[in-house]
Amino acid sequence: MGAETLSLAFIDAHPEAAARVIERLAPADAAPLLAAGPARRIAPMALAMAPFHTARCLEAMAPDAAAAILGALPVPLGAAVLRHLDAVRRRALLGDLPAARAALLRTMIAYPEQTVGAWMDPDTPMLRADRTAADALGRLRAMRDPDRADRVYVTDAGGRPAGVVSAGRLLRADPEAALGTLAVPAPAVLSVRASVAAIEPLSAWDATGALPVTEWGGRLVGALHRADLVRALAGGGAQGEPPALGEAFGVLLRGYGAALAALVETGLGAARGAGRAEGTHDGR
Repeated sequence: MGAETLSLAFIDAHPEAAARVIERLAPADAAPLLAAGPARRIAPMALAMAPFHTARCLEAMAPDAAAAILGALPVPLGAAVLRHLDAVRRRALLGDLPAARAALLRTMIAYPEQTVGAWMDPDTPMLRADRTAADALGRLRAMRDPDRADRVYVTDAGGRPAGVVSAGRLLRADPEAALGTLAVPAPAVLSVRASVAAIEPLSAWDATGALPVTEWGGRLVGALHRADLVRALAGGGAQGEPPALGEAFGVLLRGYGAALAALVETGLGAARGAGRAEGTHDGR
C-alpha cells in the first residue's frame, strides 16, 4: 500500500489527530498532502484544523486544489478561513468557486468576526409554511453536508421564522402535509448582530444543536450550529490530539515524498515490463 493511500486512510479514521500534525508542519510541506486526495476526504481533517493554518496551506496550493478544499468545508468554517487570507487571494479563491457558494461566503465575511452572523450557516433548509413534507425531505436530501440535514426551518409569507420540523417528524408525516401543521417553535431565535459570547449561556442550547438566525426586519437567513459556536468561542481553533496517533501520522508524513517516488517508479517499471512482454508476443 502506497504512502498516499495510507495517509488518506489515516485521515479517514483519525481526522483530528491528522489535523494536529498538519498544523505543526510548514504550509509548503503540508499543502501536498491536502492536495493529494479528493476534497471530500480531506475536508474532515481541514474541518478539525484552526482556520489560520488551513488558510496558510491554501496559499501554498494550486488555485483549483485550494478552491476544492474551500468548497468542501461547511460555509461558516470556509468564511473563517477566508478571513485569514489577504484580499487578493480571497477574491481569486471566490472566483474559482461556484457562484452560489461564493455568494454565501461573501455574505458571511461581511459580518464582524465575533457576531452570530459571521458563524451562522446560511446554507440552511428554509421553506414556507405552505410547502409540504415531501418538499422538505427533498430539500434535506439535496444538502451538501448530510450531518446538517436534520431539520427544516419554516417561514411565514414574509420570510420570518414560523417554527422548525425535525427530519424524523418529516419521515413520519403524510408527504402532502403542510409544514405549517408540523412545525414547533424554536427554543430561541438569534440575531445576526448578537455577540457569540452573549448567546453562549442561553438555556436553549440544552434543547437543540442549532438555532435559527434572523437579520434586520426579522427575516430568517440561516442557523447557528452549536459546533460552530464552540469553534467561534475558541477563536476558530480546534482542541487536543491523541499523541500516539499524531506521532504515527508524523512518521508517515516524513516518508511521504520518498514513498510516492518509489511507488511511481515501481509503476513505471511494471508498465515497461508489460510493454516488453506485449512486444515479444506480437513478434511471434
